[in-house]
Amino acid sequence: TNGCQNTAQISVTVNNCTLPTASFTTSSSTICEGDSIVFTDNSSSSLTITAWSWTFPGGNPATANTQGPHTVVFSTAGTYNINLQVTDANGSKDTTITISVTACAIPVAGIGMDVTNGKICKNSCIDFSYTGTGGTPTSYNWVFEEGTPSSSSAQNPGLVCWGDTTDRFIVTLEVSNANGTTSITDTVTVSESPILVSTRDTLLIIGNNVSLTSQATDSSGNPITGGSYFWSPSTDLSCVLCQTTTVIQPLDDGTYIVTYTAENGCVVNDTILVIIDMQLNIGVPSAFTPNGDGKNDFLVVRGQLVIESLSFSIYNRYGQEIFSTTDKTKGWDGTHNGKELNPGVFVYTVNATMIDGSHQQLKGNVTLIK
Repeated sequence: TNGCQNTAQISVTVNNCTLPTASFTTSSSTICEGDSIVFTDNSSSSLTITAWSWTFPGGNPATANTQGPHTVVFSTAGTYNINLQVTDANGSKDTTITISVTACAIPVAGIGMDVTNGKICKNSCIDFSYTGTGGTPTSYNWVFEEGTPSSSSAQNPGLVCWGDTTDRFIVTLEVSNANGTTSITDTVTVSESPILVSTRDTLLIIGNNVSLTSQATDSSGNPITGGSYFWSPSTDLSCVLCQTTTVIQPLDDGTYIVTYTAENGCVVNDTILVIIDMQLNIGVPSAFTPNGDGKNDFLVVRGQLVIESLSFSIYNRYGQEIFSTTDKTKGWDGTHNGKELNPGVFVYTVNATMIDGSHQQLKGNVTLIK
């Protein structure tokens, strides 16, 4: 070499490429429905933050695109993730904070009873339950004037009973939670029990009807007007919602229950026993007139109500069978093979099984008259 040297310079620029740091604070992380939270930006950057993007799920407003601070109202209970994204010349970064919105509602007291308007008879009970609205109570304070029990701290106290004293009694309920207390009162009316005077137990010959009636009275025997009557069971009854009803041709003994509901809410019952006298009588008329006038046009076996099954036959004077049936409701119309027969005397036979399982046989003469 010749000992000469040459020098060159190069300039290198080192840039700060660090992303911004997203950060914000809240005035509270837990609030009640309808309250608001203030969200304050606390982000930083080595450069200048040029954009803010807020999202407020469940809030009003639901979004924002300025630095803030932003006041947001939350109307519905729930857990929400609040997000902030900030941007500078190097890029974007975001962060999330979770908030909780609770109902915070004051309970609104409500009294439930299983009787209408709290009306009962002496020595009766009511099933009480909580029917309030609003927030969930953490304590219940029931007071039952003259009732047994006289108080309860249960949500649903169940049966509370009143004795022989007739009067109006106050029921009070106070409910509380962390947000407040409300109370409500209701009335229980205890009335004298009506007395039912009903038809006595009755012995009835089978095939007949019997009338049953009941009258509500006070303790002095004075009739009580109004209210409603209900008869059961409904089988064979002409009317189940009448004060007087008719049992129509019952075949078996029966116990009929009449329930009276007074206008004051009192409910009383009475029972009537109807005993059937099983006089299992059947028969066949001695004559009939099949002339089409609608009277005695058919020869039928009487006592159908007590007949379980039968065989009924008609014979002419020569012993020829001219009519036969096993239908207890069907009768002979005076014809044979579709032709009208002349007046005369015919023989009938009946073999019947009765409703009690016994058997009866009849045989006799019948006159066809025209």
